[in-house]
Amino acid sequence: RVTLPKGFIWRLPSATRNVKNAAGSFEETAKLLKSDELQVFYQVELAHLVYSPAEYPDLYKLVSEAYAISQQGFAIEKR
Repeated sequence: RVTLPKGFIWRLPSATRNVKNAAGSFEETAKLLKSDELQVFYQVELAHLVYSPAEYPDLYKLVSEAYAISQQGFAIEKR
């Protein structure tokens, strides 16, 4: 949970950000609790406990794209 200083508000993406492939899925959901308070949820579901070398490319792609989404952050603006 992140609370902004007075005079600032969150600008959020209109949709949940996610990625899914044969290795599993990742989802990021931002919930505005108040105009200055944001809560972010992350959900990761892996398709397997153990991955074979043939499955490594999908797993690498899933983790790489999930990381990229998580690093995008959220915009704020001054009221």
